Amino acid sequence: MRHFKQTIAKCLTLPGDALCGDITAVTVNCLRIATTILDGRGTPTEHEVAQLESTATQWARDGVPVDVILHALHEGSKMAHELVANQSGLAAVAECVDIGARTVDLLDLMTTTVTMAYLREYRVVAGERPNAVHALTTALMNGRATAAMAREYGLSIADRYHLLAVSMAPVSATTDDSVGDRAVSRQAIRRIRSELAVRCGNDVMSVLSVSGGTILVPSSALSSDRLTSLIEAVAEAAGAVITSVHLEVAVDEIPEMSQILHHMVDVANRLQRALFAEAETRLYRFDELAAEYQLTRPGVVRDSLASRIEPLMAHPLLLETLTAYLLNDQNRQSTARRLYIHPNTIDHRLKRIAVITGLDPARADGQWTLRSALIARTYPPRPVSSTCEFGADATVRTG
Repeated sequence: MRHFKQTIAKCLTLPGDALCGDITAVTVNCLRIATTILDGRGTPTEHEVAQLESTATQWARDGVPVDVILHALHEGSKMAHELVANQSGLAAVAECVDIGARTVDLLDLMTTTVTMAYLREYRVVAGERPNAVHALTTALMNGRATAAMAREYGLSIADRYHLLAVSMAPVSATTDDSVGDRAVSRQAIRRIRSELAVRCGNDVMSVLSVSGGTILVPSSALSSDRLTSLIEAVAEAAGAVITSVHLEVAVDEIPEMSQILHHMVDVANRLQRALFAEAETRLYRFDELAAEYQLTRPGVVRDSLASRIEPLMAHPLLLETLTAYLLNDQNRQSTARRLYIHPNTIDHRLKRIAVITGLDPARADGQWTLRSALIARTYPPRPVSSTCEFGADATVRTG
């Protein structure tokens, strides 16, 4: 490894994560392959060759130049040849020729495996025609796509799509906008597009950035029950936590519904933070967030609903208890375990909440209003105006 760092200078200019982590394991695997061939013990195992191929595919997705990898393979083979020749005490010309021939076999296997892995990955990426795909996807989202435009780009427009609004939160956030960080971001987008093409075919379209975007999958290319596994695979490829909302739509519904679905993604992320939930990759169906989306629409109704929970803002322990209680299906035992307190303490706090807010968490109507108020509260209230469409003294009763 030290020798590689000293001799393969180009590698040092790559993003930090491109040559760390499993690089030592890959080197060990390559040494096993070299040992098998140079010792004349036949051919390496399929598992060893497959591991090298899989790693080369990942390097291609990460944007590691193929010439750097091939140079490393030749450098390693040269080292292996010199080691065997020097320590064997070879004297006969025939033995030198034999070990040289084995080294050629070694290079033939390794370079062919790596090169073919790179070519397959490049074909997938080239098949996406990223500029054309980006242009047509943008046109679909703006309601300007036409059959003529699709033919010009060599693409096709489906009748119906799985519309996926996506937000991404990197597992380890970058701290600045350095060249390395931007390179890592581009690699993540490249890996996502590659994963989408492999799973959904070349007709999948997307507009993506490191913070999220929109994915359009033709309904005929993937069944709805496979979307969850698709999002999980995309999250793994991106190295990010993904929140996504899905709805199957007709092509002419994309402009309107993409805006709504992105609002729903924002609602889901806000709720996750407000309800003290751990960040995790999740795919929401449209119906799962319909009520929450409606409760968070701007207006006097949302403001009035949010105000019902305002008295608890000065009592963070009570607010935490109420949130946990509602998240645990109003089960006091589960809530007590989550908060590491006695169930009787839960009862005492729920009674205080009822006194402070005028809404009893133990009653169905109180639970509904309090839950709705918590959701509405995830958005800041609008600035207070001197006039109101319902009159200055009007109030909206909600439960």
